[in-house]
Amino acid sequence: MSLTSLPYKYYRFLWLSSWTSFAATTYGVYLGYPYDVYMVPCNIFVTSMIYWSYPVTYSWRYYLDVYLVNTHLIYALYRFYNSEYMVPCYCVWLLGSPIFYILSLYYYERKKYSEFVLCHALVHCCGNLGNFIVFSGKIEDLCAPNSWTQKLLCN
Repeated sequence: MSLTSLPYKYYRFLWLSSWTSFAATTYGVYLGYPYDVYMVPCNIFVTSMIYWSYPVTYSWRYYLDVYLVNTHLIYALYRFYNSEYMVPCYCVWLLGSPIFYILSLYYYERKKYSEFVLCHALVHCCGNLGNFIVFSGKIEDLCAPNSWTQKLLCN
């Protein structure tokens, strides 16, 4: 008897869709951003690989993935504030990802695994599309002289 929450063919697809975070990380590194910019998709990639390699609901891997995604989203919303493409990035993150996540929960509860996997993979895609969008523009240094965070963080 398997402990996984999904049959192999489904969670394997979600494991593969998690590689979009690696692509976003690589893009951030390529553009020369500091680590605090590309650590968001990088850390999410690592925990997604850990969880989706053998997903067991309510395991330590599940909670690590969920906790890290939520805390990194909060950090990213803060970190990318005033970036050149903040608005389109936030729109993708805050409109696309929650809609597909809610749909994925709806389908999972009804054991419609094909639909669940598609919707959850779209959560991965929306999140990383937002990363690609924000990485494509100028991201303000947190300690830049006229930065909105300069007085808070750098004095």
